[in-house]
Amino acid sequence: MAKPTFVAPIVRFQDLDDASFSSAHVRAMLVAGSGFLVDSYDNFVISLIVPMVAWEYYGKSGLPSSLGDGWVKGASSWGNMVGQVSFAILGDIFGRKRVYGYELMILIVGALLCALAVWPVNGEPDNVLILLACWRFILGVGVGGDYPVSAVITSEFASSKRRGQYIAAVFAMQGFGILLGASMAVVVLAIFKDQIIADGREPLGYCWRILAGFGAIPALASVYFRLRIPETPRFTANILGDEEGGLRNAQEFLRNDALDNVVEVKNVNVSKSFREAFATHFSKWVNLKVLIGCAACWFFLDIGYYGTSLNTPVILDIIGYGTPTSKGNQKMFDDLWNRATGTAIINLCGTVPGYWFTVFLVEPWGRKPIQYMGFVMLTLLFLFMAIFLDQLKSDYKMVFFAMYACCQFFFNFGPNTTTFIIPAEVFPTAVRSTGHGISAASGKAGAILAAQAFAPLSKTSFGFQGVLYVFASCCFMGLLFSLWVPETKGFTLEELSGESFEPIQDGDAETPVMAYRSQTNPKPPSSQGGSGPTHAADGHNMYPGSAFSTKSTASGSQAARQRTVDQATSDVTSNHSSQRSGSQPRRQAPAQPQSNPDRRPRMQQQPPYPQEGGYGQDPYARQQAPYPSRPQQQPYYDARGQEQPAGRSLSGRNVQASSRPYY
Repeated sequence: MAKPTFVAPIVRFQDLDDASFSSAHVRAMLVAGSGFLVDSYDNFVISLIVPMVAWEYYGKSGLPSSLGDGWVKGASSWGNMVGQVSFAILGDIFGRKRVYGYELMILIVGALLCALAVWPVNGEPDNVLILLACWRFILGVGVGGDYPVSAVITSEFASSKRRGQYIAAVFAMQGFGILLGASMAVVVLAIFKDQIIADGREPLGYCWRILAGFGAIPALASVYFRLRIPETPRFTANILGDEEGGLRNAQEFLRNDALDNVVEVKNVNVSKSFREAFATHFSKWVNLKVLIGCAACWFFLDIGYYGTSLNTPVILDIIGYGTPTSKGNQKMFDDLWNRATGTAIINLCGTVPGYWFTVFLVEPWGRKPIQYMGFVMLTLLFLFMAIFLDQLKSDYKMVFFAMYACCQFFFNFGPNTTTFIIPAEVFPTAVRSTGHGISAASGKAGAILAAQAFAPLSKTSFGFQGVLYVFASCCFMGLLFSLWVPETKGFTLEELSGESFEPIQDGDAETPVMAYRSQTNPKPPSSQGGSGPTHAADGHNMYPGSAFSTKSTASGSQAARQRTVDQATSDVTSNHSSQRSGSQPRRQAPAQPQSNPDRRPRMQQQPPYPQEGGYGQDPYARQQAPYPSRPQQQPYYDARGQEQPAGRSLSGRNVQASSRPYY
């Protein structure tokens, strides 16, 4: 008997997927979100630290070298790339729990090193810039490691009805982190105002070092809770093969005692099966296209987002907002004060509200409509500012200020949030963290490009106007690549990734149950002249609305089982087709139980999304199709391809008791 290739088991976490909002979810979001508050604080406070360093050591508002400005601001983005890819891979190999919390430890070390960067050696201030860039690279590794692990943990604990909101709420803590950085700068400058005006540059050294080290304080408070979080039920069941432990983790999480009774998972290294799963999944274009779509959208987004967010004080200075007219030390203080307050106002009016608009509308609207809207609005705003820049700078500074705040709003009520949500949903459990990490690292490649190129380009003949045209072009490219990204609203993680498969052995053939679900396409691709569905192990069509099947041999009991499944699918398709044509479908009586010697639960075939008025008064009424029987003593292979005892229960749950369409 042939051993089946990589096929994930059917483990249904109905309690998690159907759970209502509870204190358990609040607790999980606070644990993950506190890290993102620190991440964004450390990532973006550098835009206010650099002017302080420039005034202290060079006596002017900007660094003498635009290249040095880019390296200091972009160093953390280089670290982000390393952290995102490395922690993402480790999260898929060793588990989410085993790596969670260590990224904050790295962040804490990096933040403290930035605060303790030595004073100029031999009178050379460039030494401070070099050390600051090195320590920010280390800090960036910790910040980057938080992206994939926090996103995947939130996704795998969330209910399918509110998963987008939970992930968006975690990511929305970035807005508070950015606002915290600007607010801290205002507070520190207010405290040291008299000393700065009286003594000049020296007090600025204390100001920027306080800002650099402050991020370690909330991170310290979060480390303990992250180390106590349990392994996600889906990784425990689908990758480690411990289905009972996975269901137990889910139950303890919903009882809100998961952090008090941590279930230790066995130390299993699945690096070999991870490599096989990664190669198998992304070797098919239909899956690789989704990864490219997520990565490209994030790349083009971050060129504009980091190009503006890391340079908000510079942009305000370019348009002449708050340019000080005083002289001496008072001018130095006024310049820093105007930059800090202007940044805080933009964040308060644009950045923070944008995040929370997404939180409240991501489930009613869906991910892709918000992403489309954001890219379109950003393209138009950047084009308008580029075309009329001269008039805005001279006569309508407040209009430019308002439009810039609108850009920050639509970044976050748009692709900046959705590009974080979607990669945490569309990939299988075995490569979910890695898929998210690759997408996020692609975004940071765009951030590096923006940080390195913004200052040099702005000071050349290309000018700030040309930079705005580049931002508009990048947003338009992000809009185009959004077409490659699937909508994930309303689907479970298993439905999105195609993990609801189970190998059925009959000689050398494999025949998982065919499952068909679609909102827009009433017939399987094979019936429309297409090439037909492919096996999940060979790179199935992971888009919602796919038909899944595998190679099979039409002989003996194998053919009989296939005919049973085909008949069930045909019945469902015919009902849905009649419903689309406007006629009332006939509600058929449930099929009578058939002999089932191995006493396995029978599969209920779920038609496509019920439409209003269909299936009588019950919108979720279903047809019942018998689950094909199979030999009792056939071995079962888990997601790692390892054989499990014969007759093992997949989840201990009765499939017929499910209130949602699990396949």
